[in-house]
Amino acid sequence: MKIAYDIHDELKKLHHHVLMSTEEGRVAYNYFKNRGISDEVIRRFDLGVSLRDSNVMINLLNHKGYSIPTCIDRGVVKVSNNGNFYDPFYNRAMFPIHDFSGRVCGFGGRTLDKDNKIKYLNSSESKIYKKQDNLYGFHQAKEAIENEGYVVLVEGYFDVLQAHNHGVKNIVASLGTALTAEQALLIKSVTSNVIVLLDNDEAGINASVRSASILEEVGVTALAGNIQNAEDPDEYFKKYQDKERFVNEVVKTAVNRKEFYIQSKLKSIDPNNSNQRFTMLNELLSELPVQSQERLEWLNIMNEHLHMPNQVIHSYVQAN
Repeated sequence: MKIAYDIHDELKKLHHHVLMSTEEGRVAYNYFKNRGISDEVIRRFDLGVSLRDSNVMINLLNHKGYSIPTCIDRGVVKVSNNGNFYDPFYNRAMFPIHDFSGRVCGFGGRTLDKDNKIKYLNSSESKIYKKQDNLYGFHQAKEAIENEGYVVLVEGYFDVLQAHNHGVKNIVASLGTALTAEQALLIKSVTSNVIVLLDNDEAGINASVRSASILEEVGVTALAGNIQNAEDPDEYFKKYQDKERFVNEVVKTAVNRKEFYIQSKLKSIDPNNSNQRFTMLNELLSELPVQSQERLEWLNIMNEHLHMPNQVIHSYVQAN
């Protein structure tokens, strides 16, 4: 596996050099700058860009002693239908993914070609990289997590990068909305306190609840946060640029997953409309197991937020 790690380290250095020191890297550099990412954060995360010409990368690795078959076996070189060798990440802004020990084990790449329909691309799974085992920014966040006593879990690369821009360093991304048990255990290795902060849309809300549940299952205290007047943490930090405001408005107001889910659902109805309240109640009940202590906890929270007496809710439950 050492060879695979060494190859990824060489690619990280190449991508970063091209981004910061060459004319070909100018488009990607401007992309990062337009997204508001500082040079300090670019260097901290070893951000880079893959070249349009795959031969440069292949020849460099060859010069370093890594044959094409070796590179193909490690997943960093692909073979086209007509037999040509190419870099699967060509012409992309590059996000190195570090494992628990800080070694580069994979990459994420964002296309710089507006006509490319595959916006983001991730490394193929390999002996050193499994998406479900890693968190973006974990290596850079470990010290801050220990100092702050908690971690903020977000969804995307730019959520993490933008947070670092404004001094929030105890933050990691799940490399997608679905948190895995392996990622939850990785988090547990450094802290037992998590603020889940995913996108503000319905998919993000549902993913927040699922992620908090998975974290609870491994023995971690998980609260779900809500962002006001922004779609995601990236937009929030660009808009307010204030760590203290983030802590006060988002971290300190985070609630458990049941409260979060019901509060989120309430935003879509008129709480004074009894028909809408019963519709919401029915939707929530349909997602809960029939017999469980957790069901009773949900019913009590519904009672509090829907302003419906317990006997009304329980009568409704028995009738349905």
